[in-house]
Amino acid sequence: MLVINPACDIAHSPGHRKFQEELSLLLVPGSLELIPGEVESLKGTELIRLAGKHYRIGWDIERLISVRFGEIGNWVSEHGYELVAQMRLPYVLQVQQRFVANLTRVGTPVPAPIYQRADAQILVRDEGEFASNLYAVLLQAHKKRQLVLPWVTLLAAREGLRKVCEAAARRSPSPKGLPKWKEACQHPEWWWRHEVPQDLPKPNRLKKLGDMPVAFSFNSIFDVQKELKQYPVIIKIVADEPEGDDEVPS
Repeated sequence: MLVINPACDIAHSPGHRKFQEELSLLLVPGSLELIPGEVESLKGTELIRLAGKHYRIGWDIERLISVRFGEIGNWVSEHGYELVAQMRLPYVLQVQQRFVANLTRVGTPVPAPIYQRADAQILVRDEGEFASNLYAVLLQAHKKRQLVLPWVTLLAAREGLRKVCEAAARRSPSPKGLPKWKEACQHPEWWWRHEVPQDLPKPNRLKKLGDMPVAFSFNSIFDVQKELKQYPVIIKIVADEPEGDDEVPS
């Protein structure tokens, strides 16, 4: 750990400068890298000699730790640190400057994503339409369109799969995938993890939803009964295509 506060901020003396208990000490964590050896960080301090060996210190300037000055003694003891050396001022200033440059860098403005509502319906094996009046969200950013399936639509797909399982259990022989379908119905977290942006399927093609026994389509024309033989549940999504090109406006 390296304290990167200016030395004048933490200096104190009785009768002249009061001890500032509430001051936040800023600590930059580092790790010793044996020389010669693999360089893990370019933001380091070269040639530190400890116990007869030579090291460099790789500083993680993006993982700053703040500790109240009045509690630093207890914090050091609790975390097993001890004072082993004091770096010379030019090397400390080098780490300070790297930290400040990283903290104050100017970010490039990026246009906010464009959102569009899309209609969704659930198709299930043997029955066709199971649920309608659902929705999905199209988002467009960096000239790329993606699709987000909200929880309400995923929940309807899960209920559709549950109904397929109930019907399949009454058949003989039952489908090979039935045990996995039942397991998917019993684990809602398997569905939650798919509430994230998905790449759109290719035109007139279906795309499997991760490792789930569910597929989804987008503005596609396909043979419903044929595809339902492969996927027990299909989420059919339809949306108006944007006029003109697909670029995100500035």
